[in-house]
Amino acid sequence: MTFNFTGLPTELALEIIRLAATPNYEERSSSRRPYYATALSLASVSYAVRQATMRHLLHTVVLSTHRDHIAFNQTLYLQSRFAFADSRLALDYPKLVRKFWSTQCWAPVVEDRPEARLNYAAFYGIMRNAECIGLHGRSMHLLHEALSSNGSQPTQVWSCRRVIIIGPWRWKPLTSTPEGLAFLRQITHLAACLSIDKSFTSQIIPPGVQEIPFALMPNLTHFAYPLLRNRTQEEDSFCTSTEMIAYVVPPQNSVSAQPLIRQWLCSPDALAHGFAVPFREMLQSSDALEDLWWERVFLQGDVDSAFVKADRMKSLRGHEDDMVIDR
Repeated sequence: MTFNFTGLPTELALEIIRLAATPNYEERSSSRRPYYATALSLASVSYAVRQATMRHLLHTVVLSTHRDHIAFNQTLYLQSRFAFADSRLALDYPKLVRKFWSTQCWAPVVEDRPEARLNYAAFYGIMRNAECIGLHGRSMHLLHEALSSNGSQPTQVWSCRRVIIIGPWRWKPLTSTPEGLAFLRQITHLAACLSIDKSFTSQIIPPGVQEIPFALMPNLTHFAYPLLRNRTQEEDSFCTSTEMIAYVVPPQNSVSAQPLIRQWLCSPDALAHGFAVPFREMLQSSDALEDLWWERVFLQGDVDSAFVKADRMKSLRGHEDDMVIDR
């Protein structure tokens, strides 16, 4: 039995392509199957279907392994060749990629084969134009190298304002370079899960949060981190609650946003200044499960939703926080 897809109204056909090209997050539990298998298949049907599919496929790019980065790097190189040849297959990747995530990208070594070396300038073009980027500590060097790559101008050409960082993180490479400082200055929304305490202590705020250089982020207005409470001990896994605490700085206090956020974090009742927003599922910190969980959170837009919900709760709370600050 065949189905005449081309006979459908254009709007309906495009909606079907959008739904088919969007990853089904619920099916991706503990396996690392490709996120974009269906979208890639659709892109091979015809030129017209490819054009309709690619903007959905490239909207959110998640690179889980170093091999993924090499493959994406080769794709960017191929696109540069298409653009040079004025091919109709050329796509503006920096324009189409709205969200970019990197879980594991190793620093280069001398023994690397030429085809395994990344073009950091191309990755800079992707990250500078994205609406949001997410990085694991194992991909720190990707950001550092991109910011200092040939032709990069993070002080002048950088549009990304939303950043998510997880895992062990070193701030020195950013705080000690002009391009790193320029990157920090432009962040308005930051979510951080820098250290998950597996010793089952009573600490709620992760230790790594206290090390964030808020003083170097003058434009920061939103900050969030996952709460470490309601924890239960199991044989080989560790779970936190399903909540994220989000802080929102009042508009009239945006000039003093970074000291205000640090003041809230250091106060005896730090949680009272923020807004608890639930995640869709429990965070499990065991081996690759934590990485997988954060990738899914990024794909599903849970952090963006947390900031939106926090803004709404802030407006509902009215001017109570402003009155406290004025005192």
